[in-house]
Amino acid sequence: AMRFVASAAAIRSHIFHIPRQSEFKAKEIVGNIVPAVATTNAVISGLIVFEAIKIISSASQEEMSKRGRLTYCAGAPSQHGLLLTPLPLDPPRNECIACQKQQVFVSIDTEKTVMRDFLSLVLGKELAMQEPCVYRGASEIYVGGDEDLDE
Repeated sequence: AMRFVASAAAIRSHIFHIPRQSEFKAKEIVGNIVPAVATTNAVISGLIVFEAIKIISSASQEEMSKRGRLTYCAGAPSQHGLLLTPLPLDPPRNECIACQKQQVFVSIDTEKTVMRDFLSLVLGKELAMQEPCVYRGASEIYVGGDEDLDE
């Protein structure tokens, strides 16, 4: 596996005019990247768990909005020397279907309506969904962002 990574790195170095490194140097670089990614994932996972605990222990959506936070990681320390910046959650909006407790059930004539029209006209235009997921019973038939709509 390491030879493949070193070979791919050599090709990219050639393409982008970066000085080529030995396989040993590539292994050293990869050895530094993997722990950094693992550490970052662990920190972010911990922040997500903290927010999930707040949400689960909230008695109401109003309390959740007060207690929950969005946490941004800045590229440079703030004036107070902080890299993580917690911000309050935006309040739920009436026009946002994800903020509401309601579900939308839609029936369509599949002989006359194609998926592309349903997604753009009904879900996109009428319901303002950006990347919807569509289910038929328990089966997922479309995931937001799929490009293959010709089936």
